[in-house]
Amino acid sequence: MTVRTYAARVFSASGPRRRLFAGLALSTIAGVGLTLTILLSGLPVAGLFSADSDVVQQAWRPAPGSLAGSKVIRPVTAEHFETLLKQADFDLEAIRADTAAVPRIYVRRLPGDLVEVEDTLRRKKLFFGALLPLILMANEELRVERAHVLALQARYPEVTKDSGLDELADVDRYWLEGLHARYGTEPGDWRALLLRLDEIPVSLMMAQAIQESGWGTSRFARDGNALFGQRTWNADEDGIVPDLRSKGQTYRVKSFPDLMAAVRSYMQNLNTHDAYADLRKQRARLKQQPSSAPGKALAATLTRYSEESGGYVKALSGLIRDNDLSALNAARLRPSPDLVASRGAEDS
Repeated sequence: MTVRTYAARVFSASGPRRRLFAGLALSTIAGVGLTLTILLSGLPVAGLFSADSDVVQQAWRPAPGSLAGSKVIRPVTAEHFETLLKQADFDLEAIRADTAAVPRIYVRRLPGDLVEVEDTLRRKKLFFGALLPLILMANEELRVERAHVLALQARYPEVTKDSGLDELADVDRYWLEGLHARYGTEPGDWRALLLRLDEIPVSLMMAQAIQESGWGTSRFARDGNALFGQRTWNADEDGIVPDLRSKGQTYRVKSFPDLMAAVRSYMQNLNTHDAYADLRKQRARLKQQPSSAPGKALAATLTRYSEESGGYVKALSGLIRDNDLSALNAARLRPSPDLVASRGAEDS
């Protein structure tokens, strides 16, 4: 739709529709304003869409510029992916030692033959190469949004849960209303919103992805990019029926268009569902008293994530310890986009 056509619809619409169109327009302006905020903060905001990314970001974009500078790749085979990681200079050991940054690569899916890779260390490196950049970029999205909320809180000290958002400028109000709706908090309740709008330790996310997907080899990971075992009872959502689902059960394992959509959905789940309220409270406490092992500390709150309860927590702690996942909590993204996007033969 052109700007002219959009304007014509706005001014020819009825009162309620005119207000709706106006709200959408102000939301767009708010997005532009947030992008400028990101620019001023020093984060890169080059094009949201990279080559081969026509669908990749339609799932949900929490913040403009969140994937800026990343290059989208679609590995076909494990060997092909190894070549791409080498081109991107992905060095897992150097990343663990904090002597190298993580390249901004957006891996659409895991290589199709990952389950056939017999060398355990090789398979693990491929899994880390696919997931670590996505986790860091998703956490960056949350960090940018949180910084913007804190800036608005400082700008509007008179705004509270009781007052609501009426005192805000329209651009800020529309943006905050959307954020409050997404996180299920009352407009003007800064504390509740900030409690939910926060990062999740890399070590915890990686451990759960490993546990739930079998290092990316499960049928759900292969067929539906499902890394975290999330269930859905919604018939309108895409999902895969488990082979061992009990009789009478109707849930499916939620599937996703790409790996990043799975990462974002998982983070949204931990940040909003009532079952993980203790995790969010513990995370807030850890921000006041930083821990060297936040993943293990938060894993202890996830007894309701799995039917295995305490056994599940023990499994996560073991994965964090045995794979030295805590060393990845300090991993950082490469600051500038200097990679070359690559495509597999099937994508030509």
